[in-house]
Amino acid sequence: MLLALYLAERTARTAGLDAQQVWKLCVVTLFAALVTSRLLLVVLNWSALRLHPSWLLTLAMVHHPLLACFGALVAVVAAVLYGRGSGCRFDHG
Repeated sequence: MLLALYLAERTARTAGLDAQQVWKLCVVTLFAALVTSRLLLVVLNWSALRLHPSWLLTLAMVHHPLLACFGALVAVVAAVLYGRGSGCRFDHG
């Protein structure tokens, strides 16, 4: 992830964009995807987690394509909302 963030920032500089804005946008998007997929995992497995609360510690090992897709969808929405709310201007020239 850090390498991807570094490459996004470097590419932004090369393209003449504000590298800090791109970095912030990437971090917000990453955070939204991770939090959303984990919250959805907890919601979908709430009955089992209520019986076995220690399983919360193993949730980081659960990977499911639908969780990733939903997390990515929410990440895109978060990126658009953040971009509009912070007044990001990614046009160059």
